[in-house]
Amino acid sequence: MARTLIKTELAYLKQLASERIRISPAPVSNGNKLLLLGTVYLLLNLVVVLLLSWPLNVLFPEIEEAYGAMEDFTELEFTLMAVFLAPPLEEFIFRLPMRYSKRNLRIWLILTALFTVIFHWAISLVLLAFWLYWMTSGNNRQFETDIKRFYKRYGVAIFWCFTFLFAAVHISNFSLDKLPAHLYLIAIVPQIITGVFLGVVRLRLGFWWAMLLHALFNLVVSLLAWG
Repeated sequence: MARTLIKTELAYLKQLASERIRISPAPVSNGNKLLLLGTVYLLLNLVVVLLLSWPLNVLFPEIEEAYGAMEDFTELEFTLMAVFLAPPLEEFIFRLPMRYSKRNLRIWLILTALFTVIFHWAISLVLLAFWLYWMTSGNNRQFETDIKRFYKRYGVAIFWCFTFLFAAVHISNFSLDKLPAHLYLIAIVPQIITGVFLGVVRLRLGFWWAMLLHALFNLVVSLLAWG
């Protein structure tokens, strides 16, 4: 049974590499989701990221030299933030809105608007304005239908948009005065890959499973880094 589940999920991932991303929920129990998370998604994510990170750092030593995410923290502080703070925050911002849900999207809009005002007030105002319009439109069925249609039509674009935004914010892990601009995209390749895995798990298994994968991945990478 377990072997069949794993083979089915690997075949599904192989299909994603050759076709448009059409992510459908996996109709399996929570126990089987945990099995798939550990044996397929966590393992593959770690293998792909580690296999790519080493040659990238060798070919472009500026990337490793510019990496400064750990400089201001002790090993314990960094690990705790990576496992308990980053996954809930980043999954809420970048993975929750990948699938349509009226309640979730409304919560995401208002909380993300309040959070992003610290970094970019214009984006915050746009999100807040959309949230206010949605709330004041009441039970406007046409508006709800339009949003659902948008998600159905542009689901692939939404997936990649949030995946690249997730990766892009991790450029802050580097000292940009040490990292040449032409290496920005290369430097965040591991985050792009991880973002794809997390996005697939969010839509395939569920939001909380993506958060769990994120925490486990960060835990393993943190332990390897300090080790």
